[in-house]
Amino acid sequence: KTRPKMVNTHWGGVIENNHFGTHEFFDLCHQLGCEPYISGNVGSGTVQEMSQWIEYITFDGDSPIVNLRRNNGQDTPWKIKYWGVGNENWGCGGNMTAEYYSDLFLQYSTYCRDFSGNKLYKIACGPAGEFPINWVLHWVDVLMKKVKTTLTNVIQGMSLHYYTRAGMSASATKISEKSWLLTMKKALYIDDLILKIDDVMNKYDPSKRIKLIVDEWGTWWRVEKGTNPGFLYQQNTMRDAIVASLHLDIFNNHCDRVYMANIAQTVNV
Repeated sequence: KTRPKMVNTHWGGVIENNHFGTHEFFDLCHQLGCEPYISGNVGSGTVQEMSQWIEYITFDGDSPIVNLRRNNGQDTPWKIKYWGVGNENWGCGGNMTAEYYSDLFLQYSTYCRDFSGNKLYKIACGPAGEFPINWVLHWVDVLMKKVKTTLTNVIQGMSLHYYTRAGMSASATKISEKSWLLTMKKALYIDDLILKIDDVMNKYDPSKRIKLIVDEWGTWWRVEKGTNPGFLYQQNTMRDAIVASLHLDIFNNHCDRVYMANIAQTVNV
């Protein structure tokens, strides 16, 4: 009841009552038996905010923020490995340049501390794979060049987002032969995309210590009629299953660099 409400300005313009927060998220992960992955807010949040959130989650000592967690009903800290330092900062996460974000990444990640035996796996915001390839590779090059001389505990991974689209107005269920073929072509493109990104990463990290985290991928269709456009509701079909199958095979073929792959439709839509 005391959690502040806010307007979800990005998705739907609705009131977010904040009833599903940190405690509920970790409880859900526990019930599902899955590994939690949190992306901290770089676009509109502060270094202190992110640092204290990590302390709230993982510290087992005596501090004001930890005592707040205990007062909220969680005495022992949780464990979290995967921590994203920002999300889509080239777009909805701040419309930043690669140069500006790379500097911010080093600043924020410095204060993402390891508490009470918890070891963070820090993931930098990588590019949007649907963007022009020169822009994609520039983002990767700038980020990798920036972090190459830093301590190994600053970065362990770089994200990549790639959505298979057959046009922004394409229907999820009314599928023409042309749409089928275009969808398969776009799905297979991620193979070449990963190869090109890996070539740039190899310039600075030939041992492949920094991994590629494909933490948003899947298909993207026009929302279903009668639903809130900001909720991105779409019906999946066999076409989406085939896209997923192709992607998983490609990710497996690049497992020396690709470390994680999270299909977005599990949660996002």
